[in-house]
Amino acid sequence: MLPFIAPHPQWCRRFAYDFKTPAKSLSMVPQPELSFYDAVVVERHRVAPDGNCQFRSVSYALLGTEDAHAEIRQEVAHYLRGNFNRLSWLINPDTLEEVRGEN
Repeated sequence: MLPFIAPHPQWCRRFAYDFKTPAKSLSMVPQPELSFYDAVVVERHRVAPDGNCQFRSVSYALLGTEDAHAEIRQEVAHYLRGNFNRLSWLINPDTLEEVRGEN
């Protein structure tokens, strides 16, 4: 299990607005003074094991609800499609040098 440092409440409100989903009160408290390695697990939350678990987890971490998982998945897919040339080396590491040469 990975530790989680909650985002600032302002970011949670922004994500809720962007994804048109009301943010719920998170029991996790922003701890900006901690690094990732200093963070502790403050809560465990089981998400539905339906093939959307990664996006449900992100939705819950940002908004306190799993309800925005489809919108988050759609935004990630849109970003990946729009930046495929820059990110293609993640799929085929042999193309990393080609991508570096384009920048």
